[in-house]
Amino acid sequence: MSKKSFQTSVADLDREKAEVYFRTGLFARRKGVRQPAEVAKAKGRVRAARWRSENDSAGRPETADVALALLRSLVRLHDQESIEVALSVAEMNVVQGMVGELTDAGYRLEEIKVVCKRLRRRVLAEESDR
Repeated sequence: MSKKSFQTSVADLDREKAEVYFRTGLFARRKGVRQPAEVAKAKGRVRAARWRSENDSAGRPETADVALALLRSLVRLHDQESIEVALSVAEMNVVQGMVGELTDAGYRLEEIKVVCKRLRRRVLAEESDR
């Protein structure tokens, strides 16, 4: 194909775009005015506060709460030999301790599971990227 035929087809395509797919401007996005940095930061603080408030009202722990509860449960294991001999039992005790601590703190079991699954997916994704 020659360069002239490419130019002709480009012109044809541009003409088709203008004639068939024109826009009236009714639904066009408006160009906004950039917000001052202080306003953008304040809106971010409001979004974070709303997110935390929604988590609290839903009984949904943040990842940090789950991690700290898991860590506290893990350090409560005293017998290191039982961990090596029966790892699945020790893992079960750790998880039961974590869930017990979080439910005692007022978090709902369903929301704890959601947070744990999300964290697991994130960790597996990080490991697969290595």
